[in-house]
Amino acid sequence: MSSPTFRARETISAAGLGSPTISDRLGDAGHSMSRSAIAGWSGWLRHTVGQQPPAGSNTLIVTQGPNISDAYGRIASGLKAGGALIFCPDGHGSAQLLGSMQIADWPQLVGQFSH
Repeated sequence: MSSPTFRARETISAAGLGSPTISDRLGDAGHSMSRSAIAGWSGWLRHTVGQQPPAGSNTLIVTQGPNISDAYGRIASGLKAGGALIFCPDGHGSAQLLGSMQIADWPQLVGQFSH
């Protein structure tokens, strides 16, 4: 699932993850990620992260820092550009934070999860 922004879609393309589902709620509605543009979407993002993916799969959500910060506050405070928060959803709209990754951690994963 991706923000409609070019940067988010390019991230998915560069990672070789195919065509994402685009969600306007992960974008900025053309308002340069202003807090007022994304204010109502943080609850939606938290709920979406808490949904159980289909068996044998994972959900990857690509969005921008203001969306993540608005939804997760202090949890996201140390996250830098290209970083990720990793959650385990409970299937009822909530999720437990398992950890975070910075962009420098990504190369270590190349090949570990592809078959």
